[in-house]
Amino acid sequence: MRQRRESAASVLRLQLTKDELERNNQKLCQEVKDLGIKLKRLQSVSQTSSQTEIKIQTEIRDSIVYRPEIHLVDTLKAFSWKDPPWADVSGVIDSGKINLQLHTTDTIIQIVHRVPKRFLFFRFGTKAIRQEVKSKNPYNRIHYSEYIELKK
Repeated sequence: MRQRRESAASVLRLQLTKDELERNNQKLCQEVKDLGIKLKRLQSVSQTSSQTEIKIQTEIRDSIVYRPEIHLVDTLKAFSWKDPPWADVSGVIDSGKINLQLHTTDTIIQIVHRVPKRFLFFRFGTKAIRQEVKSKNPYNRIHYSEYIELKK
């Protein structure tokens, strides 16, 4: 039985003012703006980058296919596919078995912001605290996100 390894990361909190964030992390500020969130409503922003690497070995089954030409040379079939920087797949078919390698990379952005109360066209106070989560890899889907804030 194969043993699973779990991945974890730990970082210290970095406190910045809105101006310092705009000055030092313009790409992240642009991501926030692209989601339609005003920087002044931010509570916190975090990014996580992950990479998946899977090596697969499995058996393949024979299929009957009619081909007009017959090759007498036994060849190894290999394939590869890349979509930089998100995915890289390569493999070899050898003696009825397939060896496959899959590498994917993803960056996840998490934004926590205030949702203001509205009255007519006035915005004031805080109606709710909301978390937005965005995956940069077009092949990945976010299945679950949870934001828990502890009271002091």
